Amino acid sequence: MKSFKAFLLAVLSIGTPVATQFITDRFEVDVNSNRLGGCGYIGRDRLNRMLRDCVTLADYGMLAIDDFSNMQRPEARRLVSSFFKAGSIAQRNEVRERYRRVRDWILDGGPIDNGRLNQRPVLTCHHDWEETRLMSDVAQDMNGNDIVDENNRVMRIRDIDEYRRTQAGVAANQRPPVPVSNIFPYWSSLYNFYSFDIAYGVSPADGYCTPEEHEGRTFLFVRGIITLCPQAVRASSRTDSGWTYQELHARAVTTISVNDVQGNGRPPAGSDTLYVIEPSAAVLFHEIFHLVLGNGNGETSPPNYPREVYQVSRMMRIGHEDAVCNPETFTKVATAYDYTRNSNRVDGELIEWFMGFATRGDT
Repeated sequence: MKSFKAFLLAVLSIGTPVATQFITDRFEVDVNSNRLGGCGYIGRDRLNRMLRDCVTLADYGMLAIDDFSNMQRPEARRLVSSFFKAGSIAQRNEVRERYRRVRDWILDGGPIDNGRLNQRPVLTCHHDWEETRLMSDVAQDMNGNDIVDENNRVMRIRDIDEYRRTQAGVAANQRPPVPVSNIFPYWSSLYNFYSFDIAYGVSPADGYCTPEEHEGRTFLFVRGIITLCPQAVRASSRTDSGWTYQELHARAVTTISVNDVQGNGRPPAGSDTLYVIEPSAAVLFHEIFHLVLGNGNGETSPPNYPREVYQVSRMMRIGHEDAVCNPETFTKVATAYDYTRNSNRVDGELIEWFMGFATRGDT
């Protein structure tokens, strides 16, 4: 998920070798503790594993595009057509290029935010690197010092015009808009800046990861910062280090014969949807699209939708213009094609996901 906060300040080779410990090459990340956004509950080894799986997902996303015109691979055409509506070569090249840019950044590093930022990004694994403040609290500068006026009197956050304007802008940009009083300043003691956002609970300790449905977000300021929530890896909390890593194409599923699917295309009772096979790397993969390609309209913000599209049935209804700007579409297609190409056949038939759930048999 992109952040809606405002801030002040070549040849495809599946399984490309990657560095053993490269999470710390790509990100500034605390892999040892759970304090202030630390990723200790995930750990260095699993983070490296996730990033390697992200490379594989990008590989299979590109392969789906490459196989689109292969008459021996009709499953690729069905999947790509269903999710990307990429009927033309130009449209398919656009999809492939976005996969490639994400893959190349994971492997080689480089600028982020569509080339606008050069500093190494930050990876956090909880929202607690930010502290909820009130507009009546003392304002701090980029060095963490109290801000004073020309008479050396301490200023409140509400006393600074730029902060008030930003608060009002964030309120107006919510969908639907909310009262200005619903927007709070958040202070980062790690990076010394304010952001403005809605409240995610009644406790000062509540934040973005408090709602169970929140898995991750990316915002781009002086540097890019990805926040993964425990829910992203199916951990019960940030102290749960015993969660089980879900590999790519590892989960057994129940398939439905295409001939048994009702005319409305809805998942039959007992069918397994794409959510079932989502790997532990999926949310990180999604967020890296925001990080690398940028958060703006036409980058990773669907131009005709106020928010990103996550529901699979809705993803399959949106047009190409929006699908190519929707990171979750890229994630689902890559996950699906990796599964189709690497899982065992059922009754001699491939397991496919072009309907959003596990099917077997041609149309």
